[in-house]
Amino acid sequence: MADTSLLIDVMKQELKAQDKTYADVAQALDMSESSVKRMFSKKEMPLTRVDDVCRVLGTDFAEISRKVA
Repeated sequence: MADTSLLIDVMKQELKAQDKTYADVAQALDMSESSVKRMFSKKEMPLTRVDDVCRVLGTDFAEISRKVA
């Protein structure tokens, strides 16, 4: 769980660094903003959703994983 939490923290940092909001992610993923907020606050998301968020960030899972390590 700690690794998952760190991974999501890194994704949040990347969103902030790119000046992207949860609303931007929600629009790109065709989700509601509240669903995106919930996903990040609970720090639970399926790997497919992690890949989707990585695409929004213009990166991939491997790059985010390296930043966790």
